[in-house]
Amino acid sequence: MKHIEFANKVVAPTFSKCTDILVDRGASYASDEDFLENFKHSAIILTEIGFSHHGKPLTPESFALWNAVVKTQRWSNRMREGKDRTDDHIDGINYHLLGYACELDEDKEVT
Repeated sequence: MKHIEFANKVVAPTFSKCTDILVDRGASYASDEDFLENFKHSAIILTEIGFSHHGKPLTPESFALWNAVVKTQRWSNRMREGKDRTDDHIDGINYHLLGYACELDEDKEVT
């Protein structure tokens, strides 16, 4: 596959689908005021019940990346089992993007 084919057949449609899913699912996970609130709340709750990241409280970005790992494992399992994995790569990419957004987020407090 040539570079331009990769860009046109893989990258462009993949990121278009990533955007569609982030916008569509994001509305059901977060408020308009804070797109990342689900990650902030989840990190707090999981820390309160004893989860940690290298002995420190979970952060929103570590929770998002944990989800990326889960999706990667799911993709691997489904590949091994010969099952449909149409959007598994999209979910993994999106959780990486959300983790990066959490890292860049200036407002680490839950609203």
